[in-house]
Amino acid sequence: MASDPDIPNALAALAEVIATQHRAAAAAWPTFQLSLDRYRAHLAQRVADRAGEDAAHVVRTMPAADLYLAAACSDGDAAALAAFRDVHVPALRQALGKLALPDATIDETVQRVLVMIFVGDGGPPQIAGYAGRGTLRSWVRTIGVRTGRRLAGVEHDSARGDDELAELPAAVGDPELEMLRARYREEVKRAFAAAFAELADRERNVLRQYHIDGLTIDQLAALYQVNRATTARWVAGARQALVARTRDQLVGRFGIAPAEVDSIIRLVRSQLDVSVREISN
Repeated sequence: MASDPDIPNALAALAEVIATQHRAAAAAWPTFQLSLDRYRAHLAQRVADRAGEDAAHVVRTMPAADLYLAAACSDGDAAALAAFRDVHVPALRQALGKLALPDATIDETVQRVLVMIFVGDGGPPQIAGYAGRGTLRSWVRTIGVRTGRRLAGVEHDSARGDDELAELPAAVGDPELEMLRARYREEVKRAFAAAFAELADRERNVLRQYHIDGLTIDQLAALYQVNRATTARWVAGARQALVARTRDQLVGRFGIAPAEVDSIIRLVRSQLDVSVREISN
């Protein structure tokens, strides 16, 4: 990972990669311009925001065209804002329609999402904080689905009855896990962040949608237009991959004894909802 003082050096070493990303992004959005210096500065902030991840990995896996658009929108560029609406609002409406929300709720959801993203809803505009962990389309869809469900009065149901997904073991009241939680708190947090970043885009998206947005397997199936067995397999596979990669990080990167790691993994499994929410903020 890179600390703040190391970020300029890390970016300097990747100067050609960043320049190539900038050229490709500029070609993808011909209706407005964002300078290379501005793109680099915005990218540097995203690297700083993701300090638990390797800087080179963040840069090389960054959706450059999406970051380019987000940076221009955060600057208030009128052409960029128009491009954002032209591309992402129809996709957002389509996603909300698949959740069978009433037309009036969809309209209100879209307006609220645009306010949150571009103006701020009691805080800074969210577009400035787009971290590039997934595509901008998925990021907007996640915000929209969460907002739409809230407006429709749909609460997260922890007992969703998804038979394909086994209940996770509880960690409450386990003295061994409480001791390990205190001893390895930072290592587990960093290992989980790195493991989450290594997942494929779809794996990260379905975990956010299942654990944060509270979408059921049936709702995910409708959203992705596949059968429920497929989405159940996606969620289960993503969780297994995340836990396995976290274990690899704890053993290989932090040198924690395998016996202790096996106990820590019980804690990770029991708190996936909380951990995915924290790493996605």
